[in-house]
Amino acid sequence: MGSKRRIASELNAIMQPYYNDYGVYVEPFVGGANMIKKVSHPNRIGYDSNEYIISYFNALKDCWLPPKDVSEELYKDIKNNKDKFPKELVCFVGICCSFGGKWFGGYARDKVGNRNFANEGYNYAIKKDLPYIKDIKFYHKSYQELEFIEPTLIYCDPPYRNVTAYKDKFDHEQFYEWCHRQKSNRHKLFISEYNMPNDFTCIWSKEQAIYLDNNTNTPQHKIERLYTL
Repeated sequence: MGSKRRIASELNAIMQPYYNDYGVYVEPFVGGANMIKKVSHPNRIGYDSNEYIISYFNALKDCWLPPKDVSEELYKDIKNNKDKFPKELVCFVGICCSFGGKWFGGYARDKVGNRNFANEGYNYAIKKDLPYIKDIKFYHKSYQELEFIEPTLIYCDPPYRNVTAYKDKFDHEQFYEWCHRQKSNRHKLFISEYNMPNDFTCIWSKEQAIYLDNNTNTPQHKIERLYTL
């Protein structure tokens, strides 16, 4: 849920002309890193308030490998006893083995029972993540803690307003104020959302099929938009 995997190349093409004007490319909500992996900027930094996902990417960079099989029993044990397990494993199970990638939103399975979601996640990590994250710096921080000194290009993919809740509650009004502060400090911002206040300008949009229900194959159709200030 919220993955930019299908549209990352399109978003990257829009931001590409600005890369040479800013010494740092930053994502305050790096999430699954599907966007930052596509960016060709030489100085990429990904932040996230979810310590588990930052531990996951740093562990991958340090040659940790996720499991190829995760039983429903193990899934429930990790969900209920996160402190007993390494954070990178908690992240992998909580996202890759959950339906729709929602944080421990239910053990992922197909109706026939042929799919191994853990193995799919393992293969994705080795083939699609690891080769492209080696030069990215990952840090566990909230966007509110970030201060940028040199001119910075900032791409934000925050929790969307009025959708299924993520792991933590999110203050959207506070985020809008933060965006305006970055703009006043001459940083360049791009924000992905379905809708933003009128003082943000939509520069791109595309309809996306989103699957949120574990019991149906019928998608919701949403208009993904990219905004700037």
